[in-house]
Amino acid sequence: MQSLNLTLPQLLRTRAKENPQRQFLFFKDQLWTLAEMDVASDGLARELRMAKLQEGARVGVLLPNCPEYILCLFGIWKAGLVAVPINAQLKEPEIAHILKDSGCTFLFIDAARPTPAAINLSLIACVKRSTSK
Repeated sequence: MQSLNLTLPQLLRTRAKENPQRQFLFFKDQLWTLAEMDVASDGLARELRMAKLQEGARVGVLLPNCPEYILCLFGIWKAGLVAVPINAQLKEPEIAHILKDSGCTFLFIDAARPTPAAINLSLIACVKRSTSK
């Protein structure tokens, strides 16, 4: 299978099978192997499917740069959903506009950040960033 014909989740899965312990991501003191990211994103994809989101639904990711951001992206893609990355530095009105304009029905947000009052979504998941997996 040529890597040029694979989606990013398929490429992750293929590489994780070939070399599961190979480093995928290093951030501060955290090291994620290919296999760890593949398994963790599979779990997140399962959870998203259990939330009964329709295939192609938009899911916002409002997180700072962290491994969980990448995990959310892969989980969203594996669940057949569309990721809507949102700059964590934006102000509340801008975030609300992006969510409304993109049609997001679900949002991942940093647990350390207060949920902006202008966000009018019924499905919000708070992501707790940790210094270790």
